[in-house]
Amino acid sequence: MVPNDIAAYVSRRFAPNEQGHALRELASAVQADGTPATAQMLRCALVNSSGQLATLQFELSWLASSSEDVILNAEFGRQNGAWTPGGHPKLPQSWPGQNPPAECAGRMDGYTVS
Repeated sequence: MVPNDIAAYVSRRFAPNEQGHALRELASAVQADGTPATAQMLRCALVNSSGQLATLQFELSWLASSSEDVILNAEFGRQNGAWTPGGHPKLPQSWPGQNPPAECAGRMDGYTVS
């Protein structure tokens, strides 16, 4: 089962006929060490997917081998040739209508609100 904010994001961004498949893929996603993917990792894969099921599947397979790359591409942007945290145009500043995820409590990292 995926967190409510992730399920809501899927319902807003994916085609209705792909939502169930996307949620099943997210629920079974794993990290490189074989442990379940964290909610942060799932959010990053979702943002990188741009609402495309094939791209989500790619991101989740990439997550299973290199979670750092998936997170880097979602949470950081490039400015003047350097990686900078936050402000990436693909990353929502909050998950509308949702409380911040527990692992983000007290942080302003693109998923939480101040």
